[in-house]
Amino acid sequence: MEIGKGNLFDKLKLFSFILMLVVILVLASAPSHPEIYPPENSFSAYLNDEFQIKVGQEAFISSENIKIKFLDVTEDSRCPIDGQCVWGGQVTVLVNIEKDGQDLDDFSLTLSSLGRNNLPSKNFDGYVIELIKVEPQKTSQSAEPLDYIATLELKSNDKIQTSTVSIGIVNPDRCNTLDGLLPCSEGYCPPCAEPYLKNGNIKILKNGQVIMNSDTTAGLVEFSLSAGTYTADASVPGYTSKEVEFEVADQDVFLEITLEKGKELSNGELSSELDGVFNSIINWFKKLFG
Repeated sequence: MEIGKGNLFDKLKLFSFILMLVVILVLASAPSHPEIYPPENSFSAYLNDEFQIKVGQEAFISSENIKIKFLDVTEDSRCPIDGQCVWGGQVTVLVNIEKDGQDLDDFSLTLSSLGRNNLPSKNFDGYVIELIKVEPQKTSQSAEPLDYIATLELKSNDKIQTSTVSIGIVNPDRCNTLDGLLPCSEGYCPPCAEPYLKNGNIKILKNGQVIMNSDTTAGLVEFSLSAGTYTADASVPGYTSKEVEFEVADQDVFLEITLEKGKELSNGELSSELDGVFNSIINWFKKLFG
């Protein structure tokens, strides 16, 4: 009887040991819950707040369950700071956006010195992703891909407050407002009745980059801008261009810009100016193909 009890006790101990071993092996082989993103190349960012991100890194906006990954710089034709160029060039970055675990697509964002090519923001699923700037500034020695740092901002469309900014380039020949403007009749308005020049151009810059561009064919030009600091670059043939900085808060903005007429160049001065432009173009081609 004692031997039988001992054998039964030994069997129970063996069974318990095997059961514990099975449980341990099952727990060890079960896949652990993955990290939301690896700590070495990911970080937290916040809605409506600028953040810097390197190539290969991923920003996670937890409040929106959105991941933004900086994939690559697909173009960098910006003029090197240590060189001379015919135009300022542009830089384009590629980002991937994921929301609620779903891949929404890759988006190209471009900062350009030409307003028509400037596409620094994209709309998606009720949000706006905006490219603010790309560092480092390009030099004659091309940056390695991993050296690039982009400043981005994610905004919610329903949280973006915009104001109307009206800008006009003052017509220096318009009538004195105290005397009143001459009336228009049968579709014709005397020159002095036009308060603003209609053959100019106004560019809106933010952080040194052109974000909007409009001709002044209507005289007064209107832009819809969110809160921030901007620069208006006004130009008219025959006048000296001018940059004016202004603030946009929670109210509409009205801005008049007065330009000075450019001086007439003598034949010698004009020839010198053309020589300078020609030499700049030649130097640019030498650097490009040399």
